[in-house]
Amino acid sequence: MFSGMDVTVDLSQVDPTKGLSQQTLAAACVQSAKDVLDCCAKIGYPVMIKASEGGGGKGIRRVTNAEEVADAYRQVVNEVKGSPVFVMRMVSDCRHLEVQLLADKSGRCVSLGSRDCSIQRRCQKIIEEGPVVAAPPEVVSQMEDAACRMAMAVGYENAGTCEFLYDPKTHQFAFLEVNARLQVEHVVTECVGDFNLPAAQLQVAMGILIDDIPDIKAYLDSAASNKPVGKHIIAARITAEHAEESFRPTVGLVHELTFRPSRFVWGYFSIGSKGNIHAFNDAQFGHLFAHGKDRREAVKHMVLALKDMTIRGELRTNVEALIKILEHPDFVANETHTTWLEQKVNFSSDSNDVSPVLLLGVLLAAVFESYTHFRESEEAFVKRVEQGQLPPSIAVSYESCLVYRSTKFTLQCTYGGQNTVCVALNDSSTTVHIRRITSAGAGGSGAEQRDGGFLVRGGIDGKSRKVYYKEDSTGLRVSFDGTTYTFTKESDPTQVRPPVSGKLVRWLVANEQQVVKGQSYAEIEIMKMYMQLHVEASGKLMHAMSEGAVFQAGDLLATLELPPGVTVPKATPFQGRFPSSTLSTCEEHPRTRKLAKLALQREEHQRRQRMLNPLPAYRTSREQLVNALDGYQIPRADEDEAIACFFECILNPMLPISEAKEVLAVIDSQLPEPLTSRLRSILADAEARAVAAFGLDEEPAARLSTASVSSQPPAAPNERPQSPALPRGATSGSKTHEDSRQRLKLRSDGCRDTGPKLEDQDTTPGTPDGAPARSKGGSEVRGARPVEKASKARTLSLASHLPPFLFSFPPFALELPVDECFAAVERQLSLQAGEAATATEETEGPPKGEGGVETPHSPAAVSEYVGVCVTRAQLQPLFDCLRKYDRGLIMAAAEDIARLLEKYLEVEELFEDSREGAAKSISMKRTEVDSAALASLQRSHQALKRKNRLLARLFEFIRKCPVWQSPVFLQRYMRSYSHFMESLPHLHDCLQRLSTLGGGSPEYSAVSLPARQLMLIKRRKPLEEQVRHVIHRIAQLANCARLAVSPTSPLP
Repeated sequence: MFSGMDVTVDLSQVDPTKGLSQQTLAAACVQSAKDVLDCCAKIGYPVMIKASEGGGGKGIRRVTNAEEVADAYRQVVNEVKGSPVFVMRMVSDCRHLEVQLLADKSGRCVSLGSRDCSIQRRCQKIIEEGPVVAAPPEVVSQMEDAACRMAMAVGYENAGTCEFLYDPKTHQFAFLEVNARLQVEHVVTECVGDFNLPAAQLQVAMGILIDDIPDIKAYLDSAASNKPVGKHIIAARITAEHAEESFRPTVGLVHELTFRPSRFVWGYFSIGSKGNIHAFNDAQFGHLFAHGKDRREAVKHMVLALKDMTIRGELRTNVEALIKILEHPDFVANETHTTWLEQKVNFSSDSNDVSPVLLLGVLLAAVFESYTHFRESEEAFVKRVEQGQLPPSIAVSYESCLVYRSTKFTLQCTYGGQNTVCVALNDSSTTVHIRRITSAGAGGSGAEQRDGGFLVRGGIDGKSRKVYYKEDSTGLRVSFDGTTYTFTKESDPTQVRPPVSGKLVRWLVANEQQVVKGQSYAEIEIMKMYMQLHVEASGKLMHAMSEGAVFQAGDLLATLELPPGVTVPKATPFQGRFPSSTLSTCEEHPRTRKLAKLALQREEHQRRQRMLNPLPAYRTSREQLVNALDGYQIPRADEDEAIACFFECILNPMLPISEAKEVLAVIDSQLPEPLTSRLRSILADAEARAVAAFGLDEEPAARLSTASVSSQPPAAPNERPQSPALPRGATSGSKTHEDSRQRLKLRSDGCRDTGPKLEDQDTTPGTPDGAPARSKGGSEVRGARPVEKASKARTLSLASHLPPFLFSFPPFALELPVDECFAAVERQLSLQAGEAATATEETEGPPKGEGGVETPHSPAAVSEYVGVCVTRAQLQPLFDCLRKYDRGLIMAAAEDIARLLEKYLEVEELFEDSREGAAKSISMKRTEVDSAALASLQRSHQALKRKNRLLARLFEFIRKCPVWQSPVFLQRYMRSYSHFMESLPHLHDCLQRLSTLGGGSPEYSAVSLPARQLMLIKRRKPLEEQVRHVIHRIAQLANCARLAVSPTSPLP
């Protein structure tokens, strides 16, 4: 039923070359809104008002009652100006099927296939497929015959499309319209039939008959034989629309458009990267086509292509919506219709159901907001300093408030480093590293250009991802991993602002008139379409723009005066937390227990890896402490954890070994193979000693218990102590066992050139008093000492956060074999210089290989050295690493601590004597220091209280660390020097400067007093000496001759 149902035509009286008369056409159409009302009264509601020359969703409106007729008719007429308009009864829950026609000049018309275009929004197709599989084959055949009869009845020539509406329940179809042209989805039919429609269209126009077109003839012959097609095509239109807002058109620049075609997917685009879609464009700018042996395979290929495509810019696209449609169960089951998209698919997520992906988007949005705020604060500081004004403080904390639909997220963000942001949400926190992406300039200029995106690492899942942000008056848009979220601030209903750019066609409500929530108040034009805007609250509307004005998204169109007593609804605060890796399900569930066990095993593995390779954790923790001293704000829990991890790593004997191995891995390609092999062997032996001391050869169950470590009883005075666990493969009682026993003797580093050496005072257990230890070959091993077991260390009271495994043995007893590494390097340099090598035992003569042949290291072979040569400059990184640990692990740890204290002092010593305020002091230094350095000084000094707390915690760890109270440590270091601090000039100097910092000022007392206490710590005397001193003192006070005991006499 339509507006021309009362018009009859005798086809026998119609000349096909001239067509129908204008009077007949006018009688079948409507000329005004009144005609539409009269027609609707005859055929009933709902109806569709359509312009015959419209298409692509333009010039068509649905009307469900008489009140909508006037606005709908006006919109149809304005969108397709000058076109005839007719009215048809609307059919719901039907499918939109098409037949592709081709007719030649002889009057023959054939069908070249069918298409299903039922997936639509606003009566515009977005997904097409062919051939039709939603209707039985006999129904499709009837449709094709009807289409051909209609075309021949009017003498149609060339290509065209006949459209039908099909009711799946009754298997009935009804004629809709004929498009006398090729449509954009004609590629679907071409791919199914393997022919070229545009070429056939030209050939028919030239007078060539259908049977004389080879590819068309081949398809018709195949169709006549009823052979199965064996393929299916899916087409998807790429449009600039916001699916979450009812497919609202969007405009803007396209920064990047990357489509990766394959042998299953092909497509084309009307714009490319750096293109622009403005308000006068059509929304569609791309079309993709995927094929497969059946519908399921074609859908799979299309989904993969859409997920692999990148479209980034100011506009929103329907790519995510297309993926959701193609993966919907109804679409997979082919149970859709023309209004299915509006009725069944919700592209906006439920605001009450916050998914982990949404929380990730919230986190990324908060990171961008806070990072931008911190950088702008630094830029404002620099600008004020350069202008000679008193600079403001630099922001290191920020509260981010984001609203997604009706849920409000409040996050606390702190500046944890130059590119680090710490984010907290309701007692859960995470750390994110963010860095702007830059690309090299075009033409090889070398200039960097901003990509517009950020590389974000860490966060909830710890992954690295590319994230793009777009901030405008409507909110903040975050795009990552093929997902886009738009976050807004809390809206003010009194400010009426449009969500899109466009032209104000007319006001639907007069100025200062009352409106109700949801009422249309204005009609705008965007992308050749007319759409209406609705108010979000009730009140009095006051215009701020006149009709015909062009506006941008977010501009103020009108203001709304709310009625008295009306409260503005607010967004609901989010009470949840960031997703945690811990399990929240029932602990009694078997799967939960299994996952918990796997989590424990994973944590155990990570702990073992950190024990065996502490270098990454050392660098991370040290970077956090340096950032804290630079004024960045780190959460207190993370700061405490960084301090504990820092002390754990600097006292781990694997740290120097890991660092040396890393340096060697970088330069080993430049070194001769004999030298590389020798250095690797030395480091492997040192690593084996440390692994054995850690006890990692034990069973996993024993390794999980770190609170106590099995130990052996102390050896008798004349009994050789038992060596630690041997590396795998060593056998007891063999030469290998003896060699391993000798390798496991640990050398003392001594602190050469600063005091008496330890081997001059200490003796090795199991050797005569005063006799130095010797290796199996007879050479001295300086201060060699077997690994001390944990029987004494187990009784120590460990400090908080300190891992117990570090103190199950003396960490300073396992040192990096610096002397052996230097000896190997010097030997290689000597070989290159042609110097004769001296044998270890002169009586044995030069070393020889098998058969008495001289080896490359023999004196005769030295002068003829041929091979890769290495210079001292190439070895400099290795020299620096070895010298760092030349004095032992404890000395290197003390130097690390001293550098942290120096970092504090180099800033605060600039302010301790200043009588002016910090801001004025910094402003006065602008001629001496660059602006960036002044910003660093300001940020560091304004965090004085946090830095004082950090140093107090450092001093607490130094004072309470069980290592300093170990008898082995006291014996090793205190007997060598009158005072431990005298062997650490840098640390001693830093403590001295800290103890006098501020001249007693209260703001520095939290640091100066603990430093002064550490300076006053005296050498701990052995227990026997303390007892003798007490007895001697008691005897003096009692004046009792018989109790007087000489301090040097032995105890009874």
